Amino acid sequence: MQDYQVSAQGLWEDSHFIGGHVACDFANTVSDRVKTNRAEERFASPEQVESWCRSHHLVVPKGTGWISPDHIAALQELRDVGYGLLCKLIEGEAPSAADLSRVLKSAASLSIKPAVSGEGRTVFDLQKTVLQSGEDLPGLLALYILDLIYTADRHRLRRCSRCGWLFYDRSKSARRRWCSMKSCGNREKAKRHYQQRVSGFS
Repeated sequence: MQDYQVSAQGLWEDSHFIGGHVACDFANTVSDRVKTNRAEERFASPEQVESWCRSHHLVVPKGTGWISPDHIAALQELRDVGYGLLCKLIEGEAPSAADLSRVLKSAASLSIKPAVSGEGRTVFDLQKTVLQSGEDLPGLLALYILDLIYTADRHRLRRCSRCGWLFYDRSKSARRRWCSMKSCGNREKAKRHYQQRVSGFS
């Protein structure tokens, strides 16, 4: 597992979630995966993890103190493994058997049964699954990773070329290029504009 500089970012807000899928937003708890010298860890404290869960509307225990340092270490490892698997999926490559096994093992460790919904068929309703403790969080997030790998349209899973964040493109045209137009999209436009101006003067 890679070590990242701890982010000074405060608690999470709804506007931070641009992934379109919980597994993507989980992978995006590292700030920049392209420029590794700028990468920051945003799952570094119990407060950050609890804030992320509640902002993502996961049903978690009330109050604070249900996330321990051991839980955080397990989450960080699962996140980086999941990110690698999803990147392989985007690139059309076969997933690492060892990494897939680690995610499956984490999912199997879930001590609670996910809520079930659906008419005439069994569908895990992960959003309504109630966590009893921090020990169940890695297992629940592993299920989200597996859901994205096995049931989602892989052609809609993308990686922002500027920051490396993942997103699931739910637009009708399926032509989304950036994690966010307000951040990476505008920065890339500004970069191209600058390059055009420089080339015009040369």
